[in-house]
Amino acid sequence: AASATHQVLHAGAVNDALDLSAESTLVQGNSLRTFKEDTDRVQIVLKTDGRPLSSRVELWHGPNYNPMKVEIYLEDGGRTPFNCVMDTPYSNTVAVFNTGAIEFPLSTCVAPEVGEGLINIKQNLYDTGVVSTIQGGALKTYTFAPSVQRVQVALVTDSRHLQAKIEVLQGPNNIKQFVDIYSSDGKKRSFFAVFEIPEAGCVFRIVNKGPIEYPISAYLEPYP
Repeated sequence: AASATHQVLHAGAVNDALDLSAESTLVQGNSLRTFKEDTDRVQIVLKTDGRPLSSRVELWHGPNYNPMKVEIYLEDGGRTPFNCVMDTPYSNTVAVFNTGAIEFPLSTCVAPEVGEGLINIKQNLYDTGVVSTIQGGALKTYTFAPSVQRVQVALVTDSRHLQAKIEVLQGPNNIKQFVDIYSSDGKKRSFFAVFEIPEAGCVFRIVNKGPIEYPISAYLEPYP
């Protein structure tokens, strides 16, 4: 089971960090929207009105190079919106694809940090969280107390490629949320997200899809 050791931030900072609803943009099924932000990192929110969500988020650096790509599936994009931070050290264009059917639109927001920000919370997780190593080709599972409703997840490498899969399961092999991550540099462009788990008993399963010489450092803690 994952440790519950973390520094609690005040509730206002947490709520502000997750609330980007005022600036949302509608993305119809089977379509693309791009966002250009003059910042080193952005917060990205994806959600629906309760329908399934299928999306792919890419970081673009020039016309033919995508140094980071995240594919997302949510069974219910209303109850469990996707909320992450993406580092953009050398490129500022974020592409959001709605890979679902035309009748399944999604709302997205791509913006600099809000309030005290998920970015500060991410750093707090690195500073105080418990890290576990997942070797290439291996998987680990993590469970949390029934009272936990949100979990923060960070995946980092020592600058090697980051290739991983995160599954949130409710019962045996019943996948409620699925995220597939690729980063060309898991240190400069690490992965950080907050997962909503409204139902007790959810299990996190993380798979390192890389070769054995590409370990991943994983941080999972209850979200404050």
